[in-house]
Amino acid sequence: RAKETLKHSSHAKNALYTDKLREKSWGKHEGLSFDEIIAQGEIEYVNFLQWIESLGGEPHKEYVKRVEASFFEFLQRQKKESVLIVTHAGVIRVLMSIVKKISLEEAFAIKIENGSYITMELNKKMEKNENIQYIYK
Repeated sequence: RAKETLKHSSHAKNALYTDKLREKSWGKHEGLSFDEIIAQGEIEYVNFLQWIESLGGEPHKEYVKRVEASFFEFLQRQKKESVLIVTHAGVIRVLMSIVKKISLEEAFAIKIENGSYITMELNKKMEKNENIQYIYK
């Protein structure tokens, strides 16, 4: 879906694609909403981290590590003032938890509309700061 979104942008012709900023694999629950998963009755929600790990697929810690490493490594290689990254809401929430220094549970509670965008500013040393703007369609 991220590629489909970018396809309609003037930025598409110069795009670099990577699977390192793809959404987390949810295993057998892939494509289901959290409400649909709960309705199946297989997994009881105790707390956020227990829930994420119970869903299977890509291990949570590996997912967060992959997203953080690839995001900051990619930005350090760029010689541009601004970089556009088109990705999925889960990846955006992981980045928000890192940049804003909030828990992943808090980040996942933030509603991110399909087609919306978020700007994050980093200083020249690629240090994370808390200047994030939420801009919805």
